Amino acid sequence: MARLTRPLECQLLRDAPAIDAIAADWDRLWRAQPIRHVFQGHAWHRAILDAHGAERAPCVVAAYDETGLVGLLPLCVEGGELRFLGAPYSDYNDLLADPARSRDVLRAMVDALDAAGLQRARLANVRSDACLRRAANDVDGRVGRRLRWRFAAACPTTLLEPDAAAAILPILRKKSLRRQENRLLHLGSLAFRHVEDPDEARTLLPEFFAQHTARRSMAGEGVLFDRPAPRRFYESLLSRLGLQTIRFGVLELNRAPVAFHFGFEYDRRFVFYKPAFTVELWDYSPGDVLLKKLFEYARDRELVEFDFTRGDEAFKARFANASRSNYTLHLLPPGAAGALAALRLRSVESLHRREAIRAAVERHQARATGLALAVRRHGAIRLGRRAGVAAWRRFVHAREEVLVFRADRDRTARVPAASLEIRRGRLRDLARTAPAYPELFHARRLQLANDRLGCGDQLFLALSEGRLLLVAWLGLRREIAPAVFGDDPRLPLEREGTVVYDYWIPAAASRLHAHPAVLGAIVEASAVPDVWTFCGAKDTRAARAIAAAGFAESHRMGRIRWLGRTRRTWVETVSGTERSLILSPGTARKLL
Repeated sequence: MARLTRPLECQLLRDAPAIDAIAADWDRLWRAQPIRHVFQGHAWHRAILDAHGAERAPCVVAAYDETGLVGLLPLCVEGGELRFLGAPYSDYNDLLADPARSRDVLRAMVDALDAAGLQRARLANVRSDACLRRAANDVDGRVGRRLRWRFAAACPTTLLEPDAAAAILPILRKKSLRRQENRLLHLGSLAFRHVEDPDEARTLLPEFFAQHTARRSMAGEGVLFDRPAPRRFYESLLSRLGLQTIRFGVLELNRAPVAFHFGFEYDRRFVFYKPAFTVELWDYSPGDVLLKKLFEYARDRELVEFDFTRGDEAFKARFANASRSNYTLHLLPPGAAGALAALRLRSVESLHRREAIRAAVERHQARATGLALAVRRHGAIRLGRRAGVAAWRRFVHAREEVLVFRADRDRTARVPAASLEIRRGRLRDLARTAPAYPELFHARRLQLANDRLGCGDQLFLALSEGRLLLVAWLGLRREIAPAVFGDDPRLPLEREGTVVYDYWIPAAASRLHAHPAVLGAIVEASAVPDVWTFCGAKDTRAARAIAAAGFAESHRMGRIRWLGRTRRTWVETVSGTERSLILSPGTARKLL
């Protein structure tokens, strides 16, 4: 006679104490899975609750039979919809259950969630070989009709079985990796290690956060560690997972950390998770050198896999020899609401397939929003008049004039800086400040800053109580060539001078507040006696601020354009009330 089994019973665990009460059973069930990921253990999810506290509403579904806990689905409620509790940190999410019973466990869990009024879910980062994917594909009937899958991301990986050394050898022989490592070695001694002391790891975390923020800003990608919750999450992981599972690697140049990797090693698998490097060495590709050291570590440990997890970044394709896929599982509500949700989901999928159309729609919406705000602020008639004048000056007739100022380092008095902090800056200062000033330090600006610093130019920063007011760019030049003029006119200098040629000012800051003090500091620190700067002839406030720093007007440069073509250029020397015309090299060539 067949033995009758008791139906599965499900409980919804809605707070941290209830989750802690099943910690041992949770990890027992996790370790029994055919494929275990660090993202699914109790410690990982508990660190998330440590970091996010009351802002996250857990809803962990636990399924029991007569033997105890047989299924676990770690969820939370966000905006009335269910998400994985591990989002957005977990690269892989899954249902913990015996694969043979996963279909029944999932059906019982959906029934329990329906009874609690939670009928809608969007469960992201479910890998193609996950228990949840198999269970959802096997379940049928009313529950099966409510489930929809959608592709989310590729998951490249490097499989190292059966011989890790043989699999990694072609990677370590790549000329690009060896070339980048040799370039760094020319700068000094290079060493790589994994941090084994928890106190040292906590000491290094702030630098890791700062390097990651700067690197993401330079790449024009989303910044993670500008908020306190993600920082708390990584700090909690150190305590809950420990440095046996966490592999916190640091690449040191002359004993200073220039690159980090925060990853994991579990079940002889290495998880490539969060890399970072100092942006001052951007052109030296320290990330590639870091990756080489990590592959050497995997070889020495004889690991079976080097998992790049989700994301199809170009650098991963250079090293991966296999790929999986991540999917998003949508649980739709029953009845007509579910049918409408399915229709909306299909529409979104269709739109995503037409990426160009989606991008065009977003650009159109941004322009429409900007135009609506401008009309509301200035009025349609005034805005139209401005647009007409701007179009006339741009396409028909344009007169541009620039005032050039000079100061003598040995004769100019220093302007008091009041409460300002004025100092020389580096690329890392701009990149780490970027999240607070996205309109000022976007990716193109940061790449331009990297190019300028690489050419030997310098920057000065003005701050007040930690708030950025002004960035001034300067370099040694033998001529003055304002960007507004392009190639002509130019003002040749009798001897090399320091030229302050560009200013970056946050939208909320006043340039005039810091301008004289910054120019005064530049004059005092100049390596040559002559210091030059310039501004538009119509910018009278800027001209007064430059004069207040001890600069005197020395030249006027101008250009007239008709229908987009330059018709006349001039450079005049200003001496009291007298002016003399100087032909720029381009104008002289035209006259000859």
